Amino acid sequence: MTVDGSTVWAVGTYEDAAGNEHTLMLRHTTQWQVPNPGSGSNIFGGIARTPAGLLAVGAFDTGNQRLTMIQRHR
Repeated sequence: MTVDGSTVWAVGTYEDAAGNEHTLMLRHTTQWQVPNPGSGSNIFGGIARTPAGLLAVGAFDTGNQRLTMIQRHR
């Protein structure tokens, strides 16, 4: 979880009925909102505020292996 001005951001993962893991990102200003950061069998592990914007990190599934995923949000 991180704070950017008056906005709180949190990231994580949820599993659907088929067992696929999906990224989950929450943003709170006056109420929680769920922006769409992506889909597929991906997971977020953390988020941080940087001078370049918000960086969310985790992993994505290529079908054979999990690789590092870094997404920048402004």
